[in-house]
Amino acid sequence: MSTKSSKSTTKSSVAPFVFAAFTGDRSGSMRGIYQESAIGLYEWAVDLIESTTANNQSGKMFITCFDNEMERRLDNVDFKNINITQVDCMEWMYPRGSTRLYDTAIEDLDNIIQKAKEFKRNLPRAIKCIDPEISIVWACCTDGFDNESTHTAEDLKEKVLWARGEGVKCFFLAANQDAIETGKMYGFSPEKSMTYTADSEHTKMAFRSVSKNMRQSSCGESGEFSQVQRESSQSASYSTSPSSRASQTSQSNQAIRHLTNRQKFYLSYVGSTAPPLVHSPSVNFGK
Repeated sequence: MSTKSSKSTTKSSVAPFVFAAFTGDRSGSMRGIYQESAIGLYEWAVDLIESTTANNQSGKMFITCFDNEMERRLDNVDFKNINITQVDCMEWMYPRGSTRLYDTAIEDLDNIIQKAKEFKRNLPRAIKCIDPEISIVWACCTDGFDNESTHTAEDLKEKVLWARGEGVKCFFLAANQDAIETGKMYGFSPEKSMTYTADSEHTKMAFRSVSKNMRQSSCGESGEFSQVQRESSQSASYSTSPSSRASQTSQSNQAIRHLTNRQKFYLSYVGSTAPPLVHSPSVNFGK
């Protein structure tokens, strides 16, 4: 499929079709920032919908939330038929379970690209003959390391690199680790990988940044994280120098490897009280 890219913001650089996708961690360790993550997801969806409307674009949205299970909350839903609320996102992102990152991300990328290709094949002949561009933007967000998947980090790297080769603009947000180093291990580019501090203020800024950058990417701009965005998404105590990042990542990985899966899950409960589950009425996303 055609996936043209340009830093120009002229109308000619704006793809007529957009496929926007989010794969978000809702494991137990997200408990401390789950409300900010849920609101961030809601604002991400609204932002992409408003952007496509303003740019006269059409397309589909995908939202998957995962712990030790994956739940596709939106799967190939037309932007015009999406009716989503903050309450929905609070329920979708409510933390539980462990972290099935690799399997979920791999399955999501396969699904998104397959649906995009099917969409293009089924376009009316008059539109298909001009080879219209489909801009695919995908964000993966996690605050920990995989402890449930059957696939490996190398499998995920191969899939992300394949997806990028298919024209998907892949973004990686990560807390409690060095997103640039971990992102490289998973196949993401450093320019589209960003660490955020797992607290209320920095989580909000991180979601706003990825939302803005994905919107820009869907309109033909680069979408790389700026230094300002990186600084506003991290506390000052987390160094961004290469040597410090490598040291912090190594220490974090070593600490995590010495914990069992059960310890990793229950660690997030120490000294905290689980927030109440917010129930949402059924959402009608249209046909």
